[in-house]
Amino acid sequence: MSLYKHLILCGAFLVSWAMSTPSFAGLISEQEIKQSIIEYVRDHTSWRENQIEVTDIEGALRIVLPDESLRYKVRTAPRSSFLGRTDFEVDVLAGDQRIHSLRVTAHLAIWVDVLLASHPIKSGEVIHKEDVYVGKRNLVDLASAYLVNPEEVI
Repeated sequence: MSLYKHLILCGAFLVSWAMSTPSFAGLISEQEIKQSIIEYVRDHTSWRENQIEVTDIEGALRIVLPDESLRYKVRTAPRSSFLGRTDFEVDVLAGDQRIHSLRVTAHLAIWVDVLLASHPIKSGEVIHKEDVYVGKRNLVDLASAYLVNPEEVI
């Protein structure tokens, strides 16, 4: 057989092999994992999506995914506080079939309104409206009891 025929046969083989091999979409998107975690926390707590911040995703995100419509199913240990470092298990689903499962750790910040002092206030000092304001703080950094309403101290 001539070299030309070999090249044609090899080319035909490669084309048929490429058509039968599934294509790949790439690696797991950290942004998609973050959004899936935010939605999971929102659905399992009273916090709104705009209060939830996910940072520092750690885990095996370097897996290759097939080129098809994917979704993520997130779960965590029962009674998780969702504050600070939290472990999650993420299933990657194509349709209803799980194609991969991975464990990730994420740092969660929950931003809540809290009453803050405009300046240092001394013990026994009468508090006026201009002495306090409502600002945002991470729930993990707050004491177990905090104030939100200025009328509670004025």
